[in-house]
Amino acid sequence: MKASAYYIILVLFTFASNLHGQQHNLTGKVTNTYGEPLAFVSVQVKGIGPSETKTDISGNYLMKLVNGQYEIVYTLSGYTVQTISVVVKNGDVVQDMILNDDINLLSSAGISARRKDRSEEIIRNAINSKEKNNYSGGYKSEAYIKATEETEFKKSKKKNSKPDTLPPSTSLNLAEINITRYVDYPGKIKEIRNGVTKRGDIDGLFYLSTTQGDFNFYRNLISVPALSESPFLSPVSNSGLIAYKFKMLEIDVIDGKTVYRIKVTPGKLGNALFTGEIEIEDSSWQIRKLTLSFPKFHLVEYDEFILTQENKKVNDSVWMTSTMEFLYKAKTGKAKYSGRTIVYFTDYELDYKFPKRFFNNELSATTLEAYKRDSAYWVSLRKEPLTIKELKYI
Repeated sequence: MKASAYYIILVLFTFASNLHGQQHNLTGKVTNTYGEPLAFVSVQVKGIGPSETKTDISGNYLMKLVNGQYEIVYTLSGYTVQTISVVVKNGDVVQDMILNDDINLLSSAGISARRKDRSEEIIRNAINSKEKNNYSGGYKSEAYIKATEETEFKKSKKKNSKPDTLPPSTSLNLAEINITRYVDYPGKIKEIRNGVTKRGDIDGLFYLSTTQGDFNFYRNLISVPALSESPFLSPVSNSGLIAYKFKMLEIDVIDGKTVYRIKVTPGKLGNALFTGEIEIEDSSWQIRKLTLSFPKFHLVEYDEFILTQENKKVNDSVWMTSTMEFLYKAKTGKAKYSGRTIVYFTDYELDYKFPKRFFNNELSATTLEAYKRDSAYWVSLRKEPLTIKELKYI
């Protein structure tokens, strides 16, 4: 055989071998039956050694596979195991997966009651009751928002001679807004601003519109673009059971109901995780209250951001959010910012019937009278009095 022919055969053999051993991407997104992404799902090739990966916070996964046919197994506690056959042939493959709730697991809550710390069991019961507790009908409500922000600049050497006024190195910004809010499941929202008053520079104030974020912790992910490009994983989720650590802090009786106060801290998996406390009512497994701190390294503008949210009954069976309080701090150059936004939700009308084409591209609108409201209007709306500092500023 001539040397040139031998060389060609060798090159072809090497190419065929490399083609056979070349790795391709198997990617996809894992969600539940509601279309919510599932984090920390185990994605494994059946029958092939340690070939496992996990979905990220947004439910996405990536595996490297050579040409062949594989059985891919998807596993997450709280959901039935799913297996699907995938063929990889000279190219990347996309395979999404939907996991169904494990009915047997949902009906077996309370099996760990013998443990001293029942916090994980309580959280699991809340997860298993999500479909019942998370109201998914259409509704109308009123919302009163008061947002304040105090900016402290580097202090001047001169002392202020008037102790009853704000120091010259400090400025105060304030806004009050009254909104009629319309929500329909899933994801439809519209608000009408009936009253608006602004004092100072309100550009930095957080949550002047209820469209800025959906803080529904019965959903797997909390997406707040104004805070972070990445979503945050709810502790009250099956993925949260893997990502968080839980510890019972207190068992109390409130309004004749046993309430569990549970400490929530991030585990080693993931970093878009909250730190704080959750209160859950026994038997109904409703979230009564939560106070959660957002991870600093995921915040775009803020050095510290804390949410306190309370839920209350609006009728015999339905709970809705009654108040949300946001506390935040930031530092830019020589200025330090500290802000507080309080939101009161009232006058819920459940099972609200919306006219056709009610929801459109306009999420928020303002009435002509909104900026003309007098002081008596705001006094009638306020759920808490203005502070002395705010009154002097006004």
